[in-house]
Amino acid sequence: MSSKISVSLPEEDLAVLDALVAKGLATGRSGAIRVAIEGVRDSAVEVRLAQQFAAALDEADDQLADWDSVAGDGL
Repeated sequence: MSSKISVSLPEEDLAVLDALVAKGLATGRSGAIRVAIEGVRDSAVEVRLAQQFAAALDEADDQLADWDSVAGDGL
């Protein structure tokens, strides 16, 4: 389902939307706005994945430190 909304944008933002349309990346200004929103959404997903990856690396570092503390006891 989609909804119609009214959006006011400065001329330079409209030029960006029109450029997306001119390059064939969108079928119109509405499509160009959807492309922009998808980019923001994709960027947010990338940030969350990077945060999760960093957390996993930190956890792995902690586990390695625990292993290092017992590795020399001959077990």
